[in-house]
Amino acid sequence: MRSFLVLLGVIAAWVLTRFQPYPFIVVRGDSMEPTLRNGQFALLDRSEGAVRRGDVVVFRRGGTRCVKRALYLPGDVYCEVRTRDGDWFLAASPKALEVGERRGWARWRRVPPGRIFVVGDNAVMSSDSRSFGTVALRAVEGIVAGYSRPVRGEYSGSRHTAASSAMMLHRSANCYGSARPAQT
Repeated sequence: MRSFLVLLGVIAAWVLTRFQPYPFIVVRGDSMEPTLRNGQFALLDRSEGAVRRGDVVVFRRGGTRCVKRALYLPGDVYCEVRTRDGDWFLAASPKALEVGERRGWARWRRVPPGRIFVVGDNAVMSSDSRSFGTVALRAVEGIVAGYSRPVRGEYSGSRHTAASSAMMLHRSANCYGSARPAQT
């Protein structure tokens, strides 16, 4: 009877960790500051909801878990402008787009079906779709549905736990000024 209870406990623990619909992750790096800081806990929503523009998504890239904001969705068109040095950047303002088009330094791109274009909120510290290209939707593990208060200092792996951090359930706001769907 005792071995049966132990087996039942092991199976229950496995099911709870394997099929957890809202697992916690620890944010690593500075690419999403000021929205998410290094060492902060985030609540991941793994439901089958579609990624929307402005959502903070978690995806795997080369075995590494990445946290970035979905800027462009499948089928969206965006413009890149070339600098005098030959580097390409996103046309973030109408003025940059106007100058780029006038000088022939602009190129239009379309996000392929089944892929999204992601960026970090801290553009200077972020390696994102501007450097590695679009991300497959199937690589997205979920959407950040909430996050803890920022922890002081760097995450040291000590006594920080998801349960000890006050969670602020917050649907990611679109910081790029595009209209969001009415549904929440």
